[in-house]
Amino acid sequence: MRKFLSFFILTAWSLSLSAQSGYIRSRDSTTGQTIFQGIISEEILRNEASFQWMNVNLSGYQPDSLAYKLLAKHKDSLHMLIFLGTWCEDSQQIIPKLFSLLHKTTIPKESISLLGVDRQKKTLGYLSESFQISRVPTIIILKNGIERGRIIEYGKYGNIEKDLRDILQTF
Repeated sequence: MRKFLSFFILTAWSLSLSAQSGYIRSRDSTTGQTIFQGIISEEILRNEASFQWMNVNLSGYQPDSLAYKLLAKHKDSLHMLIFLGTWCEDSQQIIPKLFSLLHKTTIPKESISLLGVDRQKKTLGYLSESFQISRVPTIIILKNGIERGRIIEYGKYGNIEKDLRDILQTF
């Protein structure tokens, strides 16, 4: 119930921010990297000049066909909360591939919430605390508003698609 309530709060909060920016942009004081914190989008990541990793980490990537089929089958009943660090190498490796897979399934953009965190794993509005985020990326899969599973960093198999298949096969 707490997860459903948090999802409801996230949805209401993101809708309330539609007229204003739902994120802040800062620079890491140590590395100088750009950090986005809050509700962002794939377009924001792709348009950021310093995020070459969005395109570089797609070279030669072919999404798994079973993961694709399962995502396509459940695309209307699932929602993904994706917590990432734009400064995090794991996020930089995993998130572009995840988006490549999601594009092939035509999951509605409204079904994907992308949340940037700072180095302390905090986002705006205490969302990372609500979902107990301690490592990134963390991908939370919800079906009809209820958490059905999550993938933390490289997951159980070191392959996000295998972890997605495990979660989606329980739907």
